[in-house]
Formats: sequence, structure tokens, C-alpha cells
Amino acid sequence: AHKQHQEFIIAASGSFDVVLDNGYGKKRYHLNRSYYGLYSPSMIWRELDNFSSGSVCLVLASEYFDEQDYVRDYAIFKEIAAAKNIITAHGTHMGTFQLSSDAQDFAMLSAQLQPPGVVVMIKGRGMKGVQGADINQTKLLQAFMGAMQPTSCCPTGGNRVCKKKSI
Repeated sequence: AHKQHQEFIIAASGSFDVVLDNGYGKKRYHLNRSYYGLYSPSMIWRELDNFSSGSVCLVLASEYFDEQDYVRDYAIFKEIAAAKNIITAHGTHMGTFQLSSDAQDFAMLSAQLQPPGVVVMIKGRGMKGVQGADINQTKLLQAFMGAMQPTSCCPTGGNRVCKKKSI
């Protein structure tokens, strides 16, 4: 799945199937016409299969390739999707993004949170981190609740106080 990247997938020649998975269900689409396409938004697990002989898949992408934009572990994707569903069910808007290595907070966060890791940030409040084997629905929801507290600035959950910065 892509954190931000979006795609429009077209069978330029031949046919193939696209399986889209939002974390709760999968839907299979058969593409076989060059004048039809399928939109795949961010944070949707996508698989391509069942290619006919000589088929060509054309993908129009919203961004240039960036390895950091991928969630490559399906189990982590499922946990993020489950937590996102619970959080957004109560009217909270949620998005995923990638922190650029030249961003002001990158060095501080990367020193405290080793990959794979998820940082939950609440604008104007705080942040909490979840990493490695701890990335599951319960820990992500706990991080969300912890980040709601104005004093929860450090991703590791420590008592250190981070400088206030506008996000």
C-alpha cells in the first residue's frame, strides 16, 4: 500500500485483474479495455494478477517513485487500517504521510523510533510512537489516545519534553 501515492491503472493491451483491499474486504476488478481504468487511492493494498499473454499494464501515478511511501508488510497495513477505521468512525479525520529526511523533526524522531515504526501525531497536542512487533490495532489506538494529551510529545512515550513547533 502507498501512504500518499495514488494510481490510475489501465489495461493498455490484453487483460489482468486488480485486487483492492481496504483492510476489511477485498474486491477484484477485471481490466480488459484500454478506455477503462481503475483508481487506487492511498492506503489501499493492491495486487495485480491473472495477466493474459502479451498484456500491458499502464499505471498513471500521482507521485514519482519513493521507496519510503510504501507499506510493504501486509500485517502492519491491516493493523493501521483497523485502527484508522475505529478512529474515523467517530468523525475524526486521519491521514498518512511520510516525514522527509530533510524535515526539521526527522533526526529527533528517527533517533527515538526505529523502522518499522508509526508515529501518531495530533495537531496542537502531542505524539506517540509504535514500532516493530508492537504495531497492532490496540497499540495504535493507545498511541492515538496518548497523543491526545498535550504533554505526550516524545515518540517513545518518555517524559522528555519536546519543543513546541507548529505543524
